[in-house]
Amino acid sequence: MMDPIAAYDSAAGRLRGNWIPFFAATVLLVFNILGEEFWWRGVVLPRQELASGKHVWIVHGLKWAVFHIFKWWDVLALVPLCLALAFVCSRQKNSTPGIVIHGVTNGISLVPRLMAILG
Repeated sequence: MMDPIAAYDSAAGRLRGNWIPFFAATVLLVFNILGEEFWWRGVVLPRQELASGKHVWIVHGLKWAVFHIFKWWDVLALVPLCLALAFVCSRQKNSTPGIVIHGVTNGISLVPRLMAILG
């Protein structure tokens, strides 16, 4: 059985000591998170509030979970997070909690890359 770090390193094209893929993934992650959060929480959510009222967090959370259907294996696990995040952002009228939680949950993907680079 292969060591997980060795497997990742082998699959990703020998990452040990190569920081370029890590920085590229980090930049893409930041743009993805900010883009999604500012669009979904800053533009879509306020407009949905006009149509759905105080229960907008249910509509918004479910639609955001469906938006992530490309990760079909993860959608059921995402539904509670999507609903909770929509609820908090709707009540606070602020997208910062979305940015932070989205950053933490997606930022975890950088850990194996960092471990492979460091060896």
